[in-house]
Amino acid sequence: MTQNTKIRIPFIMEKVICNFLKCPFNSNIKSWSEEELLLILKLFQALKKNKSLKNILFGRNWIHTGMNCGFHDFTNKDYNNNLKYLSIKTSTVKVGRVAPTFLGQASITKLGKIFKIENCSVEYLKQYIPRNIKVILPLLLKNTFPDNCITIYYNHYKSKIYICKMKSNIDFTPLDYW
Repeated sequence: MTQNTKIRIPFIMEKVICNFLKCPFNSNIKSWSEEELLLILKLFQALKKNKSLKNILFGRNWIHTGMNCGFHDFTNKDYNNNLKYLSIKTSTVKVGRVAPTFLGQASITKLGKIFKIENCSVEYLKQYIPRNIKVILPLLLKNTFPDNCITIYYNHYKSKIYICKMKSNIDFTPLDYW
């Protein structure tokens, strides 16, 4: 796989979902390489085989809202208190990890801004995170797997697509970390 295709995996997956949902792909990307088109076709065929995903997603009025770092990649315009959002997460490595949209690949400076820490440093974060884990974990969980949202996770290295939805909230308060 070319480096350019590897970088564009998130956009490729969004394009696949747009094709699957029959909604317009709102993006500045106007052309795809042959390698990318083959991957789009392969992923589309894999999604078509997933009957439970079809049952969950079809019959709704989806719009692609992921452009410009939108919080969700797709929004259901006919929201019915059941499923309002669809989020796409991707990875290209064996041990895939995903982060909430607001966090991304955070730097020390960005983490400092998110947690409202002035003059943030690695040393300070090493103390701050364990002491504030009961606040941090719910924030990360809520923003990775939000309510009324299904997350479709694609691990390119494993060629696997996972459908994720929170069954219930996790209560982090009784846990002792420090």
